[in-house]
Amino acid sequence: DPEHASRALIDAGFELMARRQVAVVVVDNRPGEGARLLRRVADAGVNVDLVYTTLDGRLVLGSEDAATLNDVLS
Repeated sequence: DPEHASRALIDAGFELMARRQVAVVVVDNRPGEGARLLRRVADAGVNVDLVYTTLDGRLVLGSEDAATLNDVLS
């Protein structure tokens, strides 16, 4: 829930500069899985400008071309 997450960050003292859509993908915890996924994205010509992992092992990706990014990952 984006609204709940934003409120929690603000309440914790963070200043939100912007909000954006991201893609969240489950990645197997095996060597090369992240690279395999990112290779598909690169081969589609999508530039990724935000990458981080969640505590439960999901990969979060952001791109100016969110629609194509989501198409490639689905």
